[in-house]
Amino acid sequence: MDMTELPGRKALFTGAVAQTKPANPPDVIAPIRESVHRESEQTISELRQRLDVMVSKNPVPMLLTTPSFLIIEANAAYIEMSGINERDLLKTNLKNFKILSQTGEGAKVAITEKRRSFGEVIVELPSGVHILEQYCIPIMGNDQTISSLLFVYNDTTSQKKKNDEIEQLKNR
Repeated sequence: MDMTELPGRKALFTGAVAQTKPANPPDVIAPIRESVHRESEQTISELRQRLDVMVSKNPVPMLLTTPSFLIIEANAAYIEMSGINERDLLKTNLKNFKILSQTGEGAKVAITEKRRSFGEVIVELPSGVHILEQYCIPIMGNDQTISSLLFVYNDTTSQKKKNDEIEQLKNR
């Protein structure tokens, strides 16, 4: 038996089927996408702020330079140690400093081998002669080329002077 033979069913099964376009579904993904984007921007901003505080407030002298050694950022500890004001420091190339001696790996190793290097440098600055342990850390860009160099210094000048005085007292 055909379903259309039952009373009241003929209209149901033989009538024209209305073709309706579904209404545009609401974009449920857009608010999620916006939320994730907002959270990502906030996370990036927070990370950038933390990094700025970690460097700028760090008691260890630090410099950020271009791969050609032009200083692009210096923290307060470096400014204090060097005796150079920030405005003048940011116009300076590390090659302009008077290096009295250097041992260990230099920044060239960090650049050529793309790894952290360590050495000791004796440098004459406006604040005096400093004996510094120097770490040079290459910072890589997205294309795996060096975008900048982070120099971290440990000023061992006073410790070396004390050690020299102790040695002189021993040899009397």
